[in-house]
Amino acid sequence: MIGRACFVLLVISLPLAAFPVPKPARTQSIADTSWNCDGIIGLATYTFNADGTLFYQQANNQVNKSGTWTQTGDKIYLEFNKKYCEFEGVVQGDEIRGRVWNVVNFRKDIVFNRVPAK
Repeated sequence: MIGRACFVLLVISLPLAAFPVPKPARTQSIADTSWNCDGIIGLATYTFNADGTLFYQQANNQVNKSGTWTQTGDKIYLEFNKKYCEFEGVVQGDEIRGRVWNVVNFRKDIVFNRVPAK
């Protein structure tokens, strides 16, 4: 009886083995890319440098180099001015969606949009 049950289970399982479960797509690194966002300090372009530094340029062309970033899979963490302002989010294709906050209790959901490569 046990032998017959194992045979039936094997016969039922064989068709499933022919259709492997697809692996989820790997998230691309955001290193050396730029993204636009209107929500932390007004409209600005953020450049994620490969060394973990984060530069942002405002509409008045002023460049600030006080940020750092990390990426673990699709999760992104940013901090500015020694953690005066922080952000946690998720890369979703050409968007990074998440929440920004600072030490004076400013909190907001924001979206970064990838700047097309030149």
